[in-house]
Amino acid sequence: MSELTLRIASLTLFGADAGDDANEVRSALNATLEAYPAAVGPWALVKEHFGLSPVSRSFKQARVRLDRLIYAFIARRRAEPEDRNDALSMLLEASDPETGYRLSDEQVRDEAMTIFLAGHETTANALTWTWYLLARHPEVEARMHAEVDAVADFSDPFAALARLEYTRRVLRESMRLYPPAWIIGRETTQPVTLTGGFELPKGMTVFMSPLALHRRDIFYTDPLRFDPDRWLRDDTPPFAYLPFGGGARRCIGEEFAWAEGTLVLALIAKRFQILLETDRELELEPLVTLRPKGQVPIRIVDRSVFQA
Repeated sequence: MSELTLRIASLTLFGADAGDDANEVRSALNATLEAYPAAVGPWALVKEHFGLSPVSRSFKQARVRLDRLIYAFIARRRAEPEDRNDALSMLLEASDPETGYRLSDEQVRDEAMTIFLAGHETTANALTWTWYLLARHPEVEARMHAEVDAVADFSDPFAALARLEYTRRVLRESMRLYPPAWIIGRETTQPVTLTGGFELPKGMTVFMSPLALHRRDIFYTDPLRFDPDRWLRDDTPPFAYLPFGGGARRCIGEEFAWAEGTLVLALIAKRFQILLETDRELELEPLVTLRPKGQVPIRIVDRSVFQA
């Protein structure tokens, strides 16, 4: 799933530019994600001051690699400013209608990395957790297979998406139980008093955990049960479901992620059966995103062979 979403994100963001560099981007991105928790932990600055933090050094090295690659893409596009109908072209062409201001290379780099991370790492995790849940719930998988089999033509993705209601609910329920963005940080813009009298001053960083929120029984009946049909009921309170955050800072790539995830599930499920090769429950590895800990052993079987 990581390799697939990397290819999709590369094509969407950079067009054909990322072809030869895709593996280098993936390697550097993985190194950044794996080193990040330790690099920003409570003792990170102390260790770094005394030169005791190899993790911090690897984090910085990975960032340098990513910057080198992204800035190279930007430089090539500025030298050849043709519209290639991808996100990088749109970022470079964007301007303020009143002032004519355009984004600097650093700003384009920041936006590009945000889109790239959201379109690659998080979607790969969402799909991996979804295949895991489907393999453990064959009755849900059977219903999804029936729906995708009824869609004969995927040449028009928007028309196909309109017919994949159950598949989208499967993905939605998977991201309730295993939200890739398992923790979200925000900063207060004014003093806030929470229920119970706890006061948050202006400028305080506050962390919220969709992983915990999505499993609370005050919001969801039988919250640990994988039940895509729970989304047929319109009874979830606002901000009780936050896989993409909420408010003004809601993820800009949300609609793209829904379309990508639903179509990938449908196209793979139409042809293949995903069989889990272990009875153990996967452990969580909450890094920057919510990954399964260790390998996810599966067997991929052609459905026509499997059914025969």
